[in-house]
Amino acid sequence: AISNTGKIVSISNGWIRYYDETGSLLFSDSLYHFCSGLIDVRVQYDPKQDRLVFVSSYGITDFDTVFMQLGTLVAFSKSNDPLDGWNFYYLPDSLIGDNSVIDYPLLGISDDEVFITEVRFDENDEWTHNNIMQIDKMAGYAAEANINVQIFSDTASAVIDEADIVPAGGGSTSYGPNMYFVSAHESGPTDDLYFVYEVTNTIASGTAALNVYGPVHSGEFYSPVPLSFQKPGVPLFNVFYGIDDFVQNAFYENGILQFCQNTKANGKAAVLVGRISGIPNNLSCSAQTISHPHLSCEFPQIVYAGNSSDENSAVLGFEFTGKHWYPGVAATFIDNDFSVSAI
Repeated sequence: AISNTGKIVSISNGWIRYYDETGSLLFSDSLYHFCSGLIDVRVQYDPKQDRLVFVSSYGITDFDTVFMQLGTLVAFSKSNDPLDGWNFYYLPDSLIGDNSVIDYPLLGISDDEVFITEVRFDENDEWTHNNIMQIDKMAGYAAEANINVQIFSDTASAVIDEADIVPAGGGSTSYGPNMYFVSAHESGPTDDLYFVYEVTNTIASGTAALNVYGPVHSGEFYSPVPLSFQKPGVPLFNVFYGIDDFVQNAFYENGILQFCQNTKANGKAAVLVGRISGIPNNLSCSAQTISHPHLSCEFPQIVYAGNSSDENSAVLGFEFTGKHWYPGVAATFIDNDFSVSAI
């Protein structure tokens, strides 16, 4: 994530680092030493408040035989400069009250709040449900001792078992008081089905509710990625290959929810982009698959690239590899008419 002043925060499953806009390293620490963070990290810039937010699972590890997740961490920067420090809030799994544990937290920011979506598993590592956590971001920025959290459990789980619920933050800036999300029929089956979720208002309003719209079908089918290879034909281990057609990220702008996900085409990993309009009562979805005859393409991220209320172009970045290629990063441009440039 990068702020308007050029401060860059880069976080991985192991490290947190700050850079200036020239690429000079300003700070580096292990995520665990810094905040007891473990894995599944997301960081975003809040353009209206000129702050940064990150989430991670937290817990205990010895980097050998002990790895115990205890809950979700959300951190709010104290200013627009991460060197000024963070306000940390630790949300234990016990907050849910059903003995389930967190997996794969995702982050979204509205005008008033932060949203964390998460998949929940029981002690036998079996999926139980998904949650959407709605959090008062202004209290987090102000370092208040107590922060308001409201938790919704999704109501479409019987249809989309184990699907991630992906926040769709604003494309050009944040929006509110509501927040949209999208999910697909993930974890194995070939499908073209999507649901849209909406948290309708703020915690402070006292009227916030979770609505689910759909399903809506795109007509473009997705399926899990196969095993990928890199030069010189070395297989790349992916614990999720064979089930990974996960939606990776999304944004909402000009009444259109744009998203991207992993899929398969011509026996190789590929990426899919989609647009959902007509929310909430007239849902329509268009999607297309982006692939390459010699490359496996995975883990896309889509960002808004328009500059007006009638411009819906986007840039899609993704990773690639191949039996005769070393891994790299590529990007395509998606214009207002949903035409995609060559890789």
